[in-house]
Amino acid sequence: MAGKNVTLFWIRNGTAFIVIMCVALCLLGCGIQIKENETVHQTADIPIDMGIELRSDLNGDGEEDRVYVKDVRSGDEAYTQLTAAVGNALVVKDYMGYYSSYLATGDLSGNGKADVLLVRCDTGSNYGAAEISLLYFDDDNEWREYPKNFIHNPDIALSQPDKFGDAENWWDLERYIGAALFHKDGKPMVRFIALLEDDISQDTVKIIEASYRDEGWYIENMEIIDNYYTENKGEDSTVGTSRYFL
Repeated sequence: MAGKNVTLFWIRNGTAFIVIMCVALCLLGCGIQIKENETVHQTADIPIDMGIELRSDLNGDGEEDRVYVKDVRSGDEAYTQLTAAVGNALVVKDYMGYYSSYLATGDLSGNGKADVLLVRCDTGSNYGAAEISLLYFDDDNEWREYPKNFIHNPDIALSQPDKFGDAENWWDLERYIGAALFHKDGKPMVRFIALLEDDISQDTVKIIEASYRDEGWYIENMEIIDNYYTENKGEDSTVGTSRYFL
């Protein structure tokens, strides 16, 4: 009788152990990273891509959608047109002004849908100023913009910006010249590049790397890079050839 009880105990507890191990392996296989106060991201997320016309899953239905940007000048009007081809629908969002634009796609929020980074480089700027927007598709298949505020990191000693747009006065913002998406330790992030001063001859930029949070963009890292233009001489950083855009 005692032997039978031991056998039953082993079967029950052995089965429980196997179930626990299977669950653990599934979690590891999905690449789920859980940290306090952080968004849950999957390492096997939507690949990051950059260009003016891209294909990615914008609405999470498992099908590739087409997204492209076009800078239009018609008569006295100039605007940037962001278009998504989702199924049989075309969803368009316009930004007024004359710019030279590019896109990047990747799943920043970890919800299985591609987010879109839109960078519009001001053609009239004397230092290559860029307007930066981060967008997503809502449940109604409409364009929506993420908030443009940063969440400060208490472990970073450098002066941290509050926003990358939507400021009351333009001089309250950093002098952004570009942005890109990249992966760091399996986490999708945004890299912002800003001048320290309007004068590009200063040749020094500030790198701001941030990840998605529900409340805004959490600053993970900041660097001051000297000799930025000298190092990238002959390369067009507006289309992502600088190593800081990769």
